[in-house]
Amino acid sequence: MTIFGGTPRGGFPLIYERRSPENTKIYDIVRRFVNTFFAEREQENRDVPKYIRREFDNFLKCGILAHGFVRVHCEACGLDFAVAFSCKGRGICQCCAARRMAETAIHLDENVIPHVPVRQFVLTLPVPVRLWASRDRDLLGRICAIASEDVQLFLQNQAGFDPKEKGKNKIQGGLVVFVQRFGSALNLNIHAHILALDGVYEEKTTGEMKFHVAKSPTDEDVTALVSRIAKRINKHLVKCNYLEEVEGEFVVQDATNLFEQDNLHLPSQAASLTSRIAFGENEGKKVKRIFANGRQWPEEEDVENKGERCAASGGYSLHANTCIKAHDRERLVKLIRYMARPAVSDDRIEIQDDEHVRVKLKSAWKDGTTHIEMSGLEFLEKLMALIPLPKFHLTRYFGILSSKAKNRSKIIPPLKETEDEEQKPPRLTKNGCRKKTYINWADLLARTFSIDILQCGRCGGRMIVNAVVKDVGMIKLTLEALGLRVEPPEILPPSPRSVFSQDW
Repeated sequence: MTIFGGTPRGGFPLIYERRSPENTKIYDIVRRFVNTFFAEREQENRDVPKYIRREFDNFLKCGILAHGFVRVHCEACGLDFAVAFSCKGRGICQCCAARRMAETAIHLDENVIPHVPVRQFVLTLPVPVRLWASRDRDLLGRICAIASEDVQLFLQNQAGFDPKEKGKNKIQGGLVVFVQRFGSALNLNIHAHILALDGVYEEKTTGEMKFHVAKSPTDEDVTALVSRIAKRINKHLVKCNYLEEVEGEFVVQDATNLFEQDNLHLPSQAASLTSRIAFGENEGKKVKRIFANGRQWPEEEDVENKGERCAASGGYSLHANTCIKAHDRERLVKLIRYMARPAVSDDRIEIQDDEHVRVKLKSAWKDGTTHIEMSGLEFLEKLMALIPLPKFHLTRYFGILSSKAKNRSKIIPPLKETEDEEQKPPRLTKNGCRKKTYINWADLLARTFSIDILQCGRCGGRMIVNAVVKDVGMIKLTLEALGLRVEPPEILPPSPRSVFSQDW
């Protein structure tokens, strides 16, 4: 996140202060241990996938001026500052994930979600299914499709329409599925946050779309819905040979050859599912838990809390108690940001000493656990487990909110009026829907924080981008002229103590 300092003038900051990723705790841990972590794994004859190494390498360059930047200049008073490039990573970079979160919330609020009530459904999966879905993109897509189909039929029934009646194609629901890959303890936890229109649209003979609000579900309704979803997903798992049905019971099959294999990322993900350590001297052990008074708590299974409109069935659970009214767009944006939020927060990380890291849980567990503690190398292992495989879509659209839905253009929010005559009209798909477009750095800050960063803090004039600096020599000259650090932070080499323990 960009930081601002100085005394406000007219509601805007006087001084722009760039974000400094090198001062974050996550960056410090990665730069100190990443080379040692990879060297140890290579010593164990484990292959490091290119996308894993690329994710960490790009993270260490993200926001660092020594690797290139954009120069912003005020022609009135000559004030200059530099904005570093970002890595656009999907796994461990909290800054790029936060930007994507803000962009997604703006896009859905302004271009997709109509002004009708919405409801959140949260679907969690059995532990084995979480691993399979993290490795098999087709399986993950089918799980999302099954959940979306059943939720739409459920809302159609709650709105007073029988899905079996003729003309059911005239009735459409809509939803967006966010696939979250993480738990608060940095564990791999594949689950789906479903943002659904709380009702259905009916297409009239005139072509107009009328919205019918669904009645609020009861606990019994949610129980029946999660049971139906679980049954359909299990049938698909049997079809795909992940499960075998024997006398009405499901038995886990050997899924070794059913998804992409590797001897580094897969073991880390499997261990992360059960909060265990995959590599090193603590291999196979549970991650250390810290109790509220500082002592380690016994290793017991967490008890899942079942509240209102929350039910479980055969390892699956569904929560459907969050509903937002049509006019409450501010709360809708907050909910979308929550669904699309980054996996890691620097505020919850505590560096204990040169070797150990403590992560604060979002909320204390039932057994009293408030933190987990691990070594720096084990922390990198947990970060690696959260990196998605390439080409895994983590946001999916269904029903009338799909970009291919012919009636989507009839229900999306109207364009906001603006006084900016130079603003370009939105790009449209073939069916008239507004495409998601890249929001530049300044506009995103203005929309997210109501801050006009291109207003000069010294004279109040307008600042412009006057150069993109990528050449190594020009980077050095420009940074020296601006009085900024020229050299990138040091990435420590492999530690001889842990890597080269054998005699040479």
